[in-house]
Amino acid sequence: MYYMFYVCLVAAFCYLFMGISMLISNINRKENIIFFFMCLSFAYWSFCGLQLFAAEESKMFFWLHLSFIGVIFFCTFSNHFIFTLTGLIHPPLFVTVLLYTFPVIILALHLFLSPVLFADVVYENGKIFFIQTKQTVITLLYSLFVSITFLLNIILLIIWTLRTKSNKQKQQGIVLTITLILSIVLGTLDDIFLPRLLPGYNSSGYGLLFFLIWMVGICWTIMRYKLLLSYRHINKYIVLNISDYIFLLNTTCKLIKANKTVIKALELSDSYSYLPCKDLIHEHEKIESELKNLYSGEIQNFACTLKLKCGAEKYITVSGKFSTIEDKYGDIIGILFQGTENKNYSLFKETYRLTNRELEIIQTILNGLTQQEAAELLEITERTVKYHVNNIYNKLGVFNRAQLYKIIINYNILPKSQADKFLL
Repeated sequence: MYYMFYVCLVAAFCYLFMGISMLISNINRKENIIFFFMCLSFAYWSFCGLQLFAAEESKMFFWLHLSFIGVIFFCTFSNHFIFTLTGLIHPPLFVTVLLYTFPVIILALHLFLSPVLFADVVYENGKIFFIQTKQTVITLLYSLFVSITFLLNIILLIIWTLRTKSNKQKQQGIVLTITLILSIVLGTLDDIFLPRLLPGYNSSGYGLLFFLIWMVGICWTIMRYKLLLSYRHINKYIVLNISDYIFLLNTTCKLIKANKTVIKALELSDSYSYLPCKDLIHEHEKIESELKNLYSGEIQNFACTLKLKCGAEKYITVSGKFSTIEDKYGDIIGILFQGTENKNYSLFKETYRLTNRELEIIQTILNGLTQQEAAELLEITERTVKYHVNNIYNKLGVFNRAQLYKIIINYNILPKSQADKFLL
């Protein structure tokens, strides 16, 4: 059984290292925090295992008894990890508390009343056998807890895999589902069900080894499909030292990376990560609406002039382009903005005393929309659009779209980037 000592030793160090690495990579992400505690529980379970396989026979049961702490918390954190990763269940606070309270009660009963799984450890002919406890209320509660929660986890992973439109997440879901099923079937058969069903059958203690399959599955999805590393590997797209305004938004419209120009101009603190779009961009509602079109694939990019917030009622006007960034699976993993400061935009608006609605009308004209299409887009009547167009022409002293476009070109307020759509 010495090989089990080395298996436990390698498992303890590897998963402790993996948990710490994922926590450091993104300490603000809930999945990473839960994954760290899951790895910590598995590392503790492995540590007790290596102590058990190296100890004298009289001390084996002591380490077996303590290892249940790692077992119960590994199962609990695994449940919470799947809930958070798939996003299919959003339990209220009291349910989350219950998720942890019930295992703690089982653990307390195990430590201070009666062992849950094994009553003793026997060493015979160079082999270690684990003697199952008699059927009690505690063992029944534990068996139900493990069976129900892991069955729910499998169902959630299958639903998540079938529903997601992300090719990368589909691959992640397939690997996680298969490895979890294998771990549960093999682990519970050896530790729980076969000793109950077959008289004289004693567990070989390979439960930890079987659940290594599940952890190896997670490890594989991290290395192969970038699980829990959604944005770490796209920082190379951010050129930190050029003078343009460059920043990266995630799929929930939150800032995850910015270059030095943005950080300095907006006076962002070191903890700016995951700054909401509304705290970054003045016209956030209009921009977020167009970002949804980007994510849906309706357009590949759009150019715009926007105001970046740099303090209380202070803004920097920037013209540039939003475009999608895709991984090698074709999934959108972020939205990149690159632009330059535009000092002529405010001058143009103030010189001709244009209202925000009139700027929206000008935008529809630049995008080639008819007055009827503009009315439908802005949810106003066509008559109102004609009224605004006449006001715009009168203020600018023009008679048609060509002359309007010429004035805008002279003020140099259009984004220079080629794009599918323009916003002012």
